Amino acid sequence: IVAGTKLLVPLPSGAGGAILSPGSPPYGVDLKISSQGDLVLTGKSGGLAQVYGVECLRQGIMNRLMTHAGEVPGAPTMGMPMLIGEKQLASSIGTLVLAMESQLLSDFRVDAVADLSVDEGAGVIEIKATVSPFAGTPFDVIHEEKVVS
Repeated sequence: IVAGTKLLVPLPSGAGGAILSPGSPPYGVDLKISSQGDLVLTGKSGGLAQVYGVECLRQGIMNRLMTHAGEVPGAPTMGMPMLIGEKQLASSIGTLVLAMESQLLSDFRVDAVADLSVDEGAGVIEIKATVSPFAGTPFDVIHEEKVVS
């Protein structure tokens, strides 16, 4: 597989995206993606690694937060707003906090979001939240957004 290769993943007839069926791992299964956004290969055969369970949920959340709104064709509401060139103002911070909460809650595997907090640094806004999945232990999510101060 090389950059730009289209990868088709078969789904059962009538399925319209991520599904969880009886007997499937909680939170689903997905292809594993590296922190650089590349597919992860396994072993010498070069097969594609997969993530299961809560790691699948974590990866889905991070992909959603690292995506800018409008980047995914057919999903215009997926992703965070672009704030490149905006000054670090209270309105920008409020926009990011609301967008992060909205993105987290838009994942059907997330039951609740709590403890949203903001830490402002030089040119970086860090937003933290605690995510409660529909089953299992809550976990923290941290998203950083670069802005001009």
